[in-house]
Amino acid sequence: MTATDFTSIPVLDLAKAHSDKDAFLAELQHALIHIGFFYVKGHGITSDFLDNLTKQTIGYFDLPLEDKLKTDKINSPTFLGYSIQGNEITKDKKDNREQFDFANELPATWTEGRHIHERLTGPNLWPEEDVLPGFRQSVLLFHSQAQELAETLTRLVAEALGLEPNALLDRYVLPGQQHRAKLIKYPAVDQLDPLDGTQGVGPHRDTASLLTILYQANGLPGLQ
Repeated sequence: MTATDFTSIPVLDLAKAHSDKDAFLAELQHALIHIGFFYVKGHGITSDFLDNLTKQTIGYFDLPLEDKLKTDKINSPTFLGYSIQGNEITKDKKDNREQFDFANELPATWTEGRHIHERLTGPNLWPEEDVLPGFRQSVLLFHSQAQELAETLTRLVAEALGLEPNALLDRYVLPGQQHRAKLIKYPAVDQLDPLDGTQGVGPHRDTASLLTILYQANGLPGLQ
């Protein structure tokens, strides 16, 4: 099977990485080289936890705009926080989505006179706990579980490419590095202004990452 004739997205079972690792690595290698994306099951993140995360995410986007704007990323030198719908453009078209960017929690360490790019590492912006109880805890716990999954997959990717398990992590991931993620809400098409078009987000590549892990919190087909 080649990249031009696959008829379904591969589903890789992490349990197989323990029971038949050679077969799993062969499946992963094919997905990496010939397709470029795949689903993962057997990852150990429970459905109950993901359901609660979905509930918390919906709760955040359902907040009054006034509360969401208190966490607007314009207030953060790290560009972590809220982006109002239509605030970004891809391929010269408006992206009709709201989003909340977050990362593993790190303190602000930048001081005047240091390299400006060092300001990109720092704390998240969060709604007050009494506004959305449990949101911060759920999102950070999801980040830690996704990070653990990412490291597991990165080791397996290295092996599938004929490298030592830690070859990519040791060379390209810094200790204590901040890894970014986002929660996204796409509005229904019938809720959009016709002048804005119907693009949720334009075709793009996540060039800053080796792997992008996506949890889709609805029953729509496809990756997004």
